[in-house]
Amino acid sequence: MVANKAVLEERVRHLEQKNALLEDYIKRLLEARLGIDFLTGAPMRGIFERKLEYLLMSIRGERPERRAESVVELSLAFVDIDHFKSVNDIHGHAVGDKVLKSVAELLMGSARESDLVARWGGEEFVVLMPGASADVAARAAEDVREKLQELRFPFLVTASFGIASSKDTTDEKTLCSFADKALYQAKRLGRNRVVVYHP
Repeated sequence: MVANKAVLEERVRHLEQKNALLEDYIKRLLEARLGIDFLTGAPMRGIFERKLEYLLMSIRGERPERRAESVVELSLAFVDIDHFKSVNDIHGHAVGDKVLKSVAELLMGSARESDLVARWGGEEFVVLMPGASADVAARAAEDVREKLQELRFPFLVTASFGIASSKDTTDEKTLCSFADKALYQAKRLGRNRVVVYHP
């Protein structure tokens, strides 16, 4: 009787594991198809990359279509949640997920209608701001940085921001690398700050 119970419990555990794997697989398929990160509700990196490429082509004058969005400048911000690994290690992944959702909601709620907030990966987000100068983007980032500290968790949530502008380059990869350099400069300076890339 005890042996049968142990066998049944093992089968239940096995089925639960298979079910969790199947749910994860379906979720990943849907994310890939829809381009939305199900955890945060933010668009995924691919959507950001396509939008950035489209807008930079417009700035370079490579899109003659009348419907092309008319922008002469754009800025983007890389946003990295500070010490996120410690949040997961100390408070658990469920709390880490809540932090990610809260940060995404704050970013999307603070964005202008024309902006695009996307999950870049891990604890990093990117905000694309058509028509915004680096100064305008930095002010918006500073506003979000201050609001992040008001999130209700048993610990302080902060983030580092790296800003880059199409005034410095209209090449997609180079622009992202400039924002990334600014982000790492923000981290080197102590985190919880906004840094604008300067050539």
